[in-house]
Amino acid sequence: MEGTPSFAPDVYGILNLSPDHLDRYDGNLEAYYAEKVRILPNVKCFVKNMDDANIVRLTQNYQGETITLSLKNQNTDIYRDGTHIMYRDVRLFDQTSLKIVGEHNIYNATMAAYMAYRAHVPVETIQNVIASFTGVEHRIEYVATVNGVRYYNDSKATNPESTEVALKAFDKNIILLAGGFDKRISFEGLRPYANRIKAIYVFGESLEQIKSVFPNAVVVKTMLDGTKNAINIAVSGDVVLLSPACASYDQFDNYERGNNL
Repeated sequence: MEGTPSFAPDVYGILNLSPDHLDRYDGNLEAYYAEKVRILPNVKCFVKNMDDANIVRLTQNYQGETITLSLKNQNTDIYRDGTHIMYRDVRLFDQTSLKIVGEHNIYNATMAAYMAYRAHVPVETIQNVIASFTGVEHRIEYVATVNGVRYYNDSKATNPESTEVALKAFDKNIILLAGGFDKRISFEGLRPYANRIKAIYVFGESLEQIKSVFPNAVVVKTMLDGTKNAINIAVSGDVVLLSPACASYDQFDNYERGNNL
């Protein structure tokens, strides 16, 4: 939202607030969060995720039109009834039709479905699009299965919370590739997922911070070296996941991590 003081959307939704870019805010998390809600006075309708405590706290004084959303309880405008995502009495879609993995993608689809419905897109069209959507590049993107090993590219995970979401999407046998530019963000939130991780290869400026959480992490010089090692140890049933939890500025031009500097 930086640099957009006059932005005035018809509908504005926030699904989660988590630490990122603190290197640009002198480590001030509240200043970063405030930037995300700064445009609320310009908004016609705010879609509020009641499942995120930070969103609830920071928007409690907002007086404009609000549509509440929750996948954890049904006392909201948008809610989950079994596997059905509902807007009041309208069934927007069935979450089992999603081809993309992870609870976060159910939230994403829910927000998108409501916004489309508000824009008068027919429900049948919304359901067809959601059922046929296979995801976007670099966001827990399925790459291939080779000898029973599944490979996923989540290079857009440029902060620990995004990597946490990716780890939640898989139960076990994860071989994780992580590291990059140090944005002064803690990796402690990843610790509870240690039992899902078979091996970790770390690289870049932040490798020591990641190793402080995962002492058994193996240090490699580059992401490519980590990938080669992951391929060598992976067996059928494993998941090789590139989810860096960091920005790529120290080694690449951008999150796609394709143009090695």
